[in-house]
Amino acid sequence: MTTERSFKRRVRERMSKTGESYTAARSHVSEKRGRVQAARARLGANADRPSDDKVNCLDADGAILYADVPDKRCVRVRQGGQVLETIALDRSPFACMLGGPEGQTLHILAAEWRGIEKVDEALAARTGQVLTVRAPAPRAGWP
Repeated sequence: MTTERSFKRRVRERMSKTGESYTAARSHVSEKRGRVQAARARLGANADRPSDDKVNCLDADGAILYADVPDKRCVRVRQGGQVLETIALDRSPFACMLGGPEGQTLHILAAEWRGIEKVDEALAARTGQVLTVRAPAPRAGWP
């Protein structure tokens, strides 16, 4: 049995979203977590980061960009795990992706996160935003 709260939270979120049993939802979440950790390991990034971190995209310099939900920031990490840039936010980012005409605009999807227990309250507050910032390197290919 896992004691990792964020993992259990993601399993419960998947259950409520898909209607799957706990076992099926846990299997899907575990599989996705394994793929993300394998990608981090291949790039030399720190696989011990909180599991809420998502590898959202790669830039042309080979750096990973990910949304860090609990720490309310987006992070750009180079091979070996060195943090190149951090974009602090006033709310939790749930995804980030490079796009725009030159592929050098970082689009960030963010909202206030109050925990799974208060998801209805968070949705009713309508705090979601799409933020953009100029990135130091363009995207690597297509998403």
